[in-house]
Amino acid sequence: MMNYLVIPALPLAAFIITILFGGKIKERAHWIAVPAVIGSFLL
Repeated sequence: MMNYLVIPALPLAAFIITILFGGKIKERAHWIAVPAVIGSFLL
């Protein structure tokens, strides 16, 4: 049951981190987003 909450939470967390720190990480934002999407796919 808990996996159903984590699956959308990973990309959402990546989105929030990218919004908050996007100015600092610039071109490396995919280092956060891609693993989050892959992680939610694997769950």
